[in-house]
This record gives sequence, C-alpha cells and structure tokens, in this order.
Amino acid sequence: MDKLRELLGLEAEAGDDAILAAVTALKTASDEAAAAKVKAEAEAFADANADKIANRDAVVRLYIENRDAVKAAMAAIKAPPPPARVTNSAGAQRPAAGAKPDVLATYNSLSGRERRAYLREHAVEIEAARREAAK
Repeated sequence: MDKLRELLGLEAEAGDDAILAAVTALKTASDEAAAAKVKAEAEAFADANADKIANRDAVVRLYIENRDAVKAAMAAIKAPPPPARVTNSAGAQRPAAGAKPDVLATYNSLSGRERRAYLREHAVEIEAARREAAK
C-alpha cells in the first residue's frame, strides 16, 4: 500500500478514503480524456464525410454512441453527384456595352460566302441584335 500511496502522490499516513479519492480523480480524468478523444475522432469523421451528411451534430452524437455502426452506414452511402449545371436564363444579365463585338454590324459588313458562314455561326445573336435595334 505504501507504493500505491507513493504513486498517487499521497503521504505515507494517508488513509483508505484519501487513496479512494485519488483513484477516483484519476479515473475521472482518464474517462474525460477518452471522451474528448472520441469526440474529436467523431468530428473528424463528420468533417471527412460532410458531403454525405445533412445533420452533422446527429452524426457526431451517433458516432460517439456506436462508431462501428456509423462507419458501416456511411460506407454504404454513395457520395452525391456533383451539382448539375443550371442553364436557365432567370439570372442572366445583358453584357456590358462594348463587352462583345457588334454582331449585326459585322454581319452587314460581310458579303457572299463569309456572310453566310457568319450567319450560320451567329444566327441567334444576329436575330437578337435585329430585335434590339427595332425597339
């Protein structure tokens, strides 16, 4: 018992209650350190799988309760596909003045084969420029 008292940093005359208190304090500190380690591991796991998680706090809590089940479940979930490119015109803006060449003026300055080729490549822009000019 003297060796135990010495390891716990107690005096040689320390009684059973002092030894019990010291061991309880060590056990509490050990449990808190283990819990902090598991929580840090759970947060790192949640960060690594953020693209698959809708509720990060719930995943961290469940990971702490049963990490093997959460790891298995997350391994079974397919990563979401990258977001699709949205091609609607709701957020479209007109280009700033001078941002692109005047297609209508360019088209009108051409003739023959060059004019037909330019029309094939820029028909939509030319029509839009004609409508804009007619306003």
